[in-house]
Amino acid sequence: MDPKRHRQVGELFDAVVDLEEEARCHYLDSACHGDEALRAEVESLLKHHNERTLIPQAAIPTQASVSLKTLVSRPGKREGKSRPLRRWWLLGVKPLATIPPRYLLAMVVGLTLILALLGWWVHRGIERSLRQSLKKQLNTVLRV
Repeated sequence: MDPKRHRQVGELFDAVVDLEEEARCHYLDSACHGDEALRAEVESLLKHHNERTLIPQAAIPTQASVSLKTLVSRPGKREGKSRPLRRWWLLGVKPLATIPPRYLLAMVVGLTLILALLGWWVHRGIERSLRQSLKKQLNTVLRV
């Protein structure tokens, strides 16, 4: 069944599920416009319907109530286990949770050393530039 037809059947079912039998027949006559396949599909759903087949609105999670853990957990796996988000793998980057702690520590130490060396190099360059500028100014004062 194509999505448009499926939506049409669902909407029609939702409209008639709470109606009495006589009102339901009249509504289906007017809504189906002679489309017997549509009417047969809706009547089949109604025939197999009972109070447990519909999900109550309160049980359907809203966007705000769905947690990230619910979205990424694998069906059939334990609740505590979760898979990494796929978009990270598409970028070729592993999420931090999948990297062993010793590698994280090594990365932090390495980055700290790189930043310290970069800071020392910039400081040394600025100091050298200031010394040269000061030397030129003092030579100018001596000549005057």
